[in-house]
Amino acid sequence: MQALHCVHQRKFSHLNLRSSNVVFVTPDRLQVKITDFCSASRLRKLTWDERIRWYAPEVLESPSNLKQAADIWACGMILYEMAT
Repeated sequence: MQALHCVHQRKFSHLNLRSSNVVFVTPDRLQVKITDFCSASRLRKLTWDERIRWYAPEVLESPSNLKQAADIWACGMILYEMAT
């Protein structure tokens, strides 16, 4: 969450946050890095592929809703994936 907070403080949204874009840097898994900023702060057309499960419900209604709140939803989905 601290890495995402840093991104949001700089007025960016990742917009493609998923477990494959989160890398653990230290063996104790206390420090992470976020990768793949190709989609950051830019709107794009949604496609029905394996990434769709990380999109927030409001994004599915309208792609123009891609905002920082969608990144927070994706974090919750990543935590759910880690827990199950």
